[in-house]
Amino acid sequence: MKLYLPRLTLKKQPVYISVLAVIVFMSTSTGFDFYSHAVAYYFYDMLLYNADLLLGEIVLPRYWLLSYLYEITSRIGIPIGFVSLFLIVFPVYSIVSSYENTENDNGLESYSLVELFSFLLLIIISFFYSGASLASLWFLALLKTKKTVFLVGGLLHPIGIILFGIGSLILNYKIFIRFVILLFLVMSFFYVCTYFSLFTSSIVQSPRFEISLDNVVALFDFAINKKGKEIIGVGVVTLLFVLSKGVLIQKINILQQIRISKTYSNLMLFLFVSAIVLFMANKNSLIKSIRTISHHDVIYIAWFDWGDKDLKRKETPWTLTSKRYIY
Repeated sequence: MKLYLPRLTLKKQPVYISVLAVIVFMSTSTGFDFYSHAVAYYFYDMLLYNADLLLGEIVLPRYWLLSYLYEITSRIGIPIGFVSLFLIVFPVYSIVSSYENTENDNGLESYSLVELFSFLLLIIISFFYSGASLASLWFLALLKTKKTVFLVGGLLHPIGIILFGIGSLILNYKIFIRFVILLFLVMSFFYVCTYFSLFTSSIVQSPRFEISLDNVVALFDFAINKKGKEIIGVGVVTLLFVLSKGVLIQKINILQQIRISKTYSNLMLFLFVSAIVLFMANKNSLIKSIRTISHHDVIYIAWFDWGDKDLKRKETPWTLTSKRYIY
């Protein structure tokens, strides 16, 4: 008897956009947020970020569920760069896959300006990687695909509670209920981790915020002021996605009516990514490390230090942090 395994089929356009997103992420320098995460969670047994305390009982790490993902993978010897790559590629691929092929007047596959700008902004979000931008990216994937798996993105960063709480309620009340259930389950996980001090991320010494029912509004105001750029960016992308789906707007919106062939669209995206790579060429990045076959220490811990932490014997979080800004 022959055993037939299901074939994994990948769509060309989603793969192409995902590869471009990966390339810009690989071109980020050690001064970007990602490498701050890499240094902090390389030393997973040290408390380097102040956590928040919910109702005096539950420790909320700086990056919520993302902190636990970083710490757990670091503990088992996986560089966090690969965790971050998955967290980027999964939503980007899913978003682009949800677009249907459309032909222009010449019978060629094409994209509207709205769709092209949407792809462009996905690449920009991938370049400016942070906990908040990840939550934004997964929120956009939820908006576009309606798949509940992307509700997890609402717990990757505190700003996700605002985005997903309000967004899922507007999108579909059933999705909102699922998000509330997921939030309860994750908070239960946080409580267990706190109670048994299972991880470094479960410990708090001097809380950044002590969250209670009395100061929730003040904390939301703080989050909006601190992450206003990310919220504006998500608002712009969300608007573009709405424009690309609305039947009425498709008939009257000139941006939706202007179509560019798939070939030219992909060429413009490629040139945009090439410009970013060239601009970042002389900065310490993964691409430069591969090109020069030499590894900056911060690049090394983020991508190449599998298993035991080699540099922990001679480096500290503070020495590696200082190296982030040495070019």
